[in-house]
Amino acid sequence: MRIFLLLLVLLSQTIRAEPLLYFHVGATWTYQVEGGHQETVTNRVSEIRAVNGKNWYKLIEYGEVFWVANSEKGQVEAVNFFEGNPGQLEVPEEILVFKYPAKIGETWNNNESPTTYSGLEKITVPAGSFECHSYYIDMGQGNYSKSCIAVNIGVVYNEAVLKGGAKEVSRLIKYEQKI
Repeated sequence: MRIFLLLLVLLSQTIRAEPLLYFHVGATWTYQVEGGHQETVTNRVSEIRAVNGKNWYKLIEYGEVFWVANSEKGQVEAVNFFEGNPGQLEVPEEILVFKYPAKIGETWNNNESPTTYSGLEKITVPAGSFECHSYYIDMGQGNYSKSCIAVNIGVVYNEAVLKGGAKEVSRLIKYEQKI
């Protein structure tokens, strides 16, 4: 009887998938960039802040700053977070960027841009070969971004067409998960 009750308790708990991206201060991703202003770019997580029990990470990506976190839905981005007083701890509005887990063909709005999960794809870049989750963001007027993400590694490949058809492709050269 005890074994049955223990099994019932274990089965009734929600089983959560691992996060798509593993964030921590000191993590870096260096990319070879074709079609951009720079030949290489290094993105990094530079800071962590906890708000209401949730860890938010300051991600500096291609020179822009984003506050990101993992949630039960996938990777989210904060809107208007820490913009005023740096010590201010408000609950941020969240936008779902990369849903995980997701079903092939599933679409959601990412800041008013439809994002579609395309499934798994094997990607080979200078850093190696990776099994990646592929996401397509339609930004309208022929502009788009395709991100291929390896679980707990990060974005391995990104292709974007913006501003009148200019194409930029980033391929992961190396990544460091300093803990």
